[in-house]
Amino acid sequence: KDTGGVRAAMVLAIGNLGGEQSVPILARLIEETEDHRVANAAMQGLGIMSVFHRHLLTGDTEIEVARVIERLRNDETALMASFLLARVSLLRDPHVPDVIALLKEKHASLDSATQAFVIRALSRLGHKDITPFLWEKVRSESSAVQIAAAQALGIRTLTSTEQIQALNELALADNPVLQVSVLQSGRRWMTPQTLKTLRESDNTWVQSEAFLATNDKAQPNVQKLVKAWLEIISER
Repeated sequence: KDTGGVRAAMVLAIGNLGGEQSVPILARLIEETEDHRVANAAMQGLGIMSVFHRHLLTGDTEIEVARVIERLRNDETALMASFLLARVSLLRDPHVPDVIALLKEKHASLDSATQAFVIRALSRLGHKDITPFLWEKVRSESSAVQIAAAQALGIRTLTSTEQIQALNELALADNPVLQVSVLQSGRRWMTPQTLKTLRESDNTWVQSEAFLATNDKAQPNVQKLVKAWLEIISER
């Protein structure tokens, strides 16, 4: 009889239902259980709670961050550990060097979704090592990792003209999804020339995001441009 699978289903249900004791129960399971299915269910349950029961995850959540990072090292629990880190703000600046080293060490074995979740978790922090790491990841062969890194770069404070230029070049890459990702997160770094080029894109999704970014930057004659673009789109 698959008792581990039954336990995992019950643990996941605890996260779905929420409740005052759900967080400490799930946190203890993450720390103590040897069954990777139960650990995964506990981490997924806490991630789900961050959506539907976020008020229970404020302040000291009792989740042992070091243990979650350990779970990230295990191929059987890495995905759910990364999901939890992306959904709940557990990481702090002192954790960053170890997490980045782990991602570099296990680059070949961690799937794209796991890496993208960890990048999302890192993007909320201000540690000096994060931005150079994101520039490495934005050149990934995985589109999921590349887009996650681009989105993370867009919300960071860029400290040099070289970085701003590089982000603008990224926005001009021949990849509509990547272009939109950069426009949505990094519109404040876009130059007027980049926005002009993207407004003239053949892709209407890219066009619309470029117009929104232009509007945010309060450029002259924006309303006239937007109105003209809308008229063109409505005639198609």
